[in-house]
Amino acid sequence: MWNKIFIFSFLLLFFFGASNAQVQKQTFSGFVRDSVSGEILIGANLYPDNMDWGSVTDEHGFFSVNLSTGIDRRINFSYVGYRTKRIQIDQLESESTVIYLSPDLSIPEIEIRRDQKGLQESGRISVNPQVVNRMPSFLGEKDILRSLQHRAGVQSGKEGSAGLVVRGGGPDQNLMLVDGVPLYYYHHLGNLLSAFDADAINSATFIKGGFPAHMGGKLSSITDIRLKDGSKEKFKGVFSLGTLAMKASVEGPLNENSSFLFSLRRCNLDLLTRLLSYMDSDGKGMAGYTFYDANLKIRHRVSTNTILYLTLFSNRDRIFLRFWDDDKDQDIQRDFKDDLAWSNNFGSLRLNHQYNAKNIADLSLSYSVFNYGHSIVNEVLMSGELNQNGLSTGTAIRDAFLKYDHTYYYSNNLKFRYGSNIALHRYAPYKFDSFNNEELKSFLVQEFVAYFESEYKLKTFTGNIGLRYTGIMGDSFFHIAEPRIRFAYDLSPDKVRLSTSYSKMHQPLHLVSDNTGGIPVDIWVPASTFLPPEISDQFDLGLMINNIYTDGISFKLEGFLKRQQKLIELVPGNNIYTVLESPELSIVKNGKGSIRGIEMEVAKQKGRISGWASYMYIMNSRQFELINNGAAYPYIYEKPHNFNVVLMSAINDHTNLTLAWQFTSGMSYNLPVGKYEVPVIPGIENPIIGEAHIYGPKNSIRLKPYHRLDISLDFIKWFSKGKRIFNVSLINAYNRQNPFFLFYMENDQGELTLHQLCLFPILPSVSYRIEF
Repeated sequence: MWNKIFIFSFLLLFFFGASNAQVQKQTFSGFVRDSVSGEILIGANLYPDNMDWGSVTDEHGFFSVNLSTGIDRRINFSYVGYRTKRIQIDQLESESTVIYLSPDLSIPEIEIRRDQKGLQESGRISVNPQVVNRMPSFLGEKDILRSLQHRAGVQSGKEGSAGLVVRGGGPDQNLMLVDGVPLYYYHHLGNLLSAFDADAINSATFIKGGFPAHMGGKLSSITDIRLKDGSKEKFKGVFSLGTLAMKASVEGPLNENSSFLFSLRRCNLDLLTRLLSYMDSDGKGMAGYTFYDANLKIRHRVSTNTILYLTLFSNRDRIFLRFWDDDKDQDIQRDFKDDLAWSNNFGSLRLNHQYNAKNIADLSLSYSVFNYGHSIVNEVLMSGELNQNGLSTGTAIRDAFLKYDHTYYYSNNLKFRYGSNIALHRYAPYKFDSFNNEELKSFLVQEFVAYFESEYKLKTFTGNIGLRYTGIMGDSFFHIAEPRIRFAYDLSPDKVRLSTSYSKMHQPLHLVSDNTGGIPVDIWVPASTFLPPEISDQFDLGLMINNIYTDGISFKLEGFLKRQQKLIELVPGNNIYTVLESPELSIVKNGKGSIRGIEMEVAKQKGRISGWASYMYIMNSRQFELINNGAAYPYIYEKPHNFNVVLMSAINDHTNLTLAWQFTSGMSYNLPVGKYEVPVIPGIENPIIGEAHIYGPKNSIRLKPYHRLDISLDFIKWFSKGKRIFNVSLINAYNRQNPFFLFYMENDQGELTLHQLCLFPILPSVSYRIEF
């Protein structure tokens, strides 16, 4: 059925677009940029005075339009937070026109960007990095992923986590792209903070439904982050010092054809813990935790129509412990080291070329490495003889990508996008050895992707039809076709829009995890004959209303239905070590997920007070033949009711206040209902007796509701070459005792009582920021 709908829809769009294209006379193209920094403006709007058509700039800030000089006299260029610019046709060149828009400081920053007709797009959110910097900070750090947790359709995982649970999917089902390169792990502090610096981000687009064909590989969401190119006009910088970390970024021109951006953030905790642990151990020990993340991007104009980009990204977390001791009487020296580290690094070289006024393309080559390693080394030097023992564990993934993406602007109303990529994945799921320096056992998986999509726009109708094909060669060959369809119809121009979409998605990787603490001791397992790729079918329907009662207030209502297949889960009682030894006994496969929900969001985008309120109701279950007696059970992250309110107020020119409040139902939870005694080692005389727990239906209880208020207050002072911002934030301002997990404890009378662990009380933080 879906194949027939897909073919019919594609032919309909093509013939309508072809008939409309006959009246066009001349093609004009170019880029839209910020007049101050020279940065490209992604998603800027283009439309004529009569609003017969509309367009937006792509991820390169590029546009291409066909204009008839007898009909379209003026073109409007607009972007949220910038002054609209009206251009006469005779001011446009046929190729490489640059339109500069000036920031409008009188318009308050907002997070929802509207399309060319003032209506939001269903299933996607454009995130403004400047608004992220106004959200309450976690220990002094602003976080783009934490800001997304306040949007409709998005939930957090456990308390304090910066991970995303999108429309009921797991945290492993989110694709994170940085300049087009996918990342496997992008958190610090065990999932408490993301590795993205808002000061280095040009744009971020979050997609939770109506997925385009040129993106894929995960089931639930896509976050497409584009880093800044760096200012072409002058050197600028930002320095900030917070409770948790310090960071700096600088950008500027290298020469008349090149610019750069560099940012670095480093955690401060180890600077304190090194000293305290050294003093506490009388100079015989040291311990700590630290992280860093860094970005470097260089943009070089090779020619009028060709630009070369180099992007380097790196993040690393490290937990370390070291003790040393000397026994001079016995001539013994001891040195113990425990080191745990994980990192994600990539390099990307991308060539952007504009063939002519209608065609623009990207060719990119990238290499990415994810590493996790844990080593314990104990060295004893006795009478000049060194004895060394320990163990080393680890996991690693190495990827190489060659990608080509091409966009063809057939007419004002019709454009095509197509491309392909080849990927080589080398997986080393896990290493465990007794300090023998053995290499991780690895295997190679080859992947080929090709896609084609078309987008058609009329005054009241928008359609996007796409098809993505993926072939995977590992221990066997898989090939998957993924149709994507998205339609929108404006019942009232610039006022009311109906939209619907269908997306088929697949995920060729499985995450095997027996904990949700965030430290990546989990392992990624590629699709195989035993574990085929995960599959998802998602359908959604939306209603959007703009300018309710007054200009700047919008309403969005969306319903969604998602079916997932080929899911995996650990058999109760197993862990990642048993998976590596006997996966067929440790993993239950062919699971099903059933997710349905409804989202509502009201946003106020103008005025002294702006912000939004959102609500989501969701039902989320999973079903495996060997779990819960084959009956469906609530997914661990099922939280039926989710309510968020974010209010931003510019109190005056020097003070900004932001309030963010969350309320969710408690997580589903599995709690033992009984226990019995068992020998720890059976078959021996006088065995040690332990306990085994008896569980009822899986995830049959629910933790207490979760709610929290966060507050952020910015004090701004301007000076001749920039400004400084002093921020005070309160996380969990009224000190709500939200449960992290439950546990039993025996009281003085020998009775078992149930208790809860609360992770975060009220957390104040300060940060100082200078922009110059």
